[in-house]
Amino acid sequence: SKTGVLSLREHLLDDIPSQVYSLTKLRTLDISKNNLKVLSPQLSSALSMLKSFNCDDNKLIAGSLEVISKWDKLQTLSANGNQLGRHHYDSKNNHHNNNNN
Repeated sequence: SKTGVLSLREHLLDDIPSQVYSLTKLRTLDISKNNLKVLSPQLSSALSMLKSFNCDDNKLIAGSLEVISKWDKLQTLSANGNQLGRHHYDSKNNHHNNNNN
């Protein structure tokens, strides 16, 4: 779209549709409430202009947000309600929490 905004919310997606990879000027992508478990590495280069990404309420597993690290312009990320578990994205904040004696 000309606005650079795409919502695929509640589309029962297991994968991000291939057409999305050609939307290189996309600024905002909402893929919340789908069945995504992983994000394709292709996304990191395809969506390098992305400023806002919402992947709430999917089935994303630990490590699946690796691709996002290449999105230099990203300002807003929402990834609640997934199965990310405890992985290295949290570890920066957690190392003081173990001294609760």
